[in-house]
Amino acid sequence: MAANSGVLITHTMLTSQPSSTLVIGINIADGCNMWSSNSHGVGVCGVNGLCNTSSRNQTRLECKCPPNFSYLDPDNIYLGCKSDLEAQQYLSDAPEATEFEFTDLWNTDWKNEDYEWFKYMDEVQCKENCLKDYSCAVAQYDAYGCYKKSLPLRFGISGTDVDKKTFIKVRKSNPKNIGRKLFLVGSAILLGIACILLIVVVLLVAHLRHTYKKSPMDMSRPNLKEFTYKELVCATKNFEEELGRGSFGVVYKGLLPSDPPTAIAVKKLQLLNDGEREFQSEVHSIGQIRHNNLVKLIGFCDEGSNRMLIYEYMSKGSLSNFIRVGDERLDWDVRAKLALGIAKGLQYLHEDCNPPVLHCDIKPANILLDDKFVAKISDFGVSKLLVADRTRTTTFCRGTPGYMAPEWTRGEQITSKVDVYSFGVLLLEIIFCRVGIVQQTVNDIWTDKMNEVLEQLKEQLVNDMGNAGDKATIQIMQKFVEVAVACLQVDPSVRPTMRDVAYLLACAIPVPAPTSTNTISTPGTSNSMATPGQRMTLYIDQSSQRDINTH
Repeated sequence: MAANSGVLITHTMLTSQPSSTLVIGINIADGCNMWSSNSHGVGVCGVNGLCNTSSRNQTRLECKCPPNFSYLDPDNIYLGCKSDLEAQQYLSDAPEATEFEFTDLWNTDWKNEDYEWFKYMDEVQCKENCLKDYSCAVAQYDAYGCYKKSLPLRFGISGTDVDKKTFIKVRKSNPKNIGRKLFLVGSAILLGIACILLIVVVLLVAHLRHTYKKSPMDMSRPNLKEFTYKELVCATKNFEEELGRGSFGVVYKGLLPSDPPTAIAVKKLQLLNDGEREFQSEVHSIGQIRHNNLVKLIGFCDEGSNRMLIYEYMSKGSLSNFIRVGDERLDWDVRAKLALGIAKGLQYLHEDCNPPVLHCDIKPANILLDDKFVAKISDFGVSKLLVADRTRTTTFCRGTPGYMAPEWTRGEQITSKVDVYSFGVLLLEIIFCRVGIVQQTVNDIWTDKMNEVLEQLKEQLVNDMGNAGDKATIQIMQKFVEVAVACLQVDPSVRPTMRDVAYLLACAIPVPAPTSTNTISTPGTSNSMATPGQRMTLYIDQSSQRDINTH
């Protein structure tokens, strides 16, 4: 008789006694390497954990935490580990690379995807590259090159059969800083003692005000319904139909009891710190935002560990389903309307919200379509509200490789122009109905060969269209290509704003019919839409002409 639990295999044999069995062997299967091929989950030992493939323990898998990490729950080592140190990318001020060092680990690996890989790079160069990258938490090196990873880490293993060397980034200790911290702590304690009576009074006043007025949190959630967990279990039939997976959670379809029933999308957030940050960001910011090209937040659930966001349901799914080559692709008029709608949605986030909102992850999967093919921007899971009276933000949020502006990889502070770059990538994919088209020309784009790239894309557009499109349509599509390439400029200061982009796209669409031809010149130091020496002609109604460089 044999029983297999998936990790522990036991073999038993019947003895001469009918009521007893004899254990003749216990073996540990290769549980450490049993990780999902579709990259869902976090591995046997949880987030940031390491599973020991060389353990001598023959009855259970051995999980441990890397240096400067500790168990999320010491009583359950399989839940994973949390960092004991302050991660570089979450600091309020971008630190210098000299403030960090590495803890070296031999024979370890985390099998989640590397966000960057360098084939020809030695160990020293690998460390230096990671130190200069604010998003790099772990670097790995082996015979095939250098790999960079960001937190959280998944599918960790360690053992003599693992041939990778790992470097974990930690902040250097400084005796002067320790002394300064002790002084500040002592001062804070004295100040706290002196002000304790005042604090008690403030708390009492706050309690009385809370009795008669809504809390600030309630006031920042206008027209949002607070759902109970039980209501959402019923609406989703115990979370039966999965619509998709995002950075911080899974989205399920549900139906609210009404006449007729109202379809909703329920985003169930994971129980990680980043998920909590996302929850606060979305409830506080999106709850106040109303725009035709943004997915509407209907309500939320906040019951202990159950945190969920409830959105309006988009019947056509994401734009990813429609970016394809062939007879099934959308008509050009529909694609042009989608592009303009996305641009207007981003313009609203950047210029009409107070404070402005960066999305930081514009891509086809985050553009949803309703039954009338109206584009709506979704998933603000990696967004961040800009600090009031500032136009720049630190590298807190990240995007998706292939859609990320070059300033991400350079570790620079970012502006709303990172969304402009991502939109440029998305716009080309909408025009050509093809994913990854920018990656084919990224080397030319990032080496300032913009004129050559523009002409190549225009020629490719004509070849792709063939006899399928009339001359006027092709000219309009080429204008869209010009706008897209302008968004992809390496220097963020010369990219157009989303207001400029929305204006230029609207002008390129001949509604109403054009009456004259005007030319937009492009000084090299302004927020223009073309590279130096390049002029872009748009067919614009003379009565609607404006100077786009005033924004």
